[in-house]
Amino acid sequence: MTRSQQPALTAFAIGMIGLGILALIYGDFAMVWQPVAPWVPGRTVLAYASGIIMLLGG
Repeated sequence: MTRSQQPALTAFAIGMIGLGILALIYGDFAMVWQPVAPWVPGRTVLAYASGIIMLLGG
């Protein structure tokens, strides 16, 4: 990683952590992603799982 990449990676990490926190607070998918239909089985569980992945990935 070069020094010029550091600010972009930091901004990306902060954004992912923020979206992960929002997903965990609201139990829904972040609005920046493709919406998941309400009839999908396990939708809430998937939303929490994606929030945890975004939080840990940040």
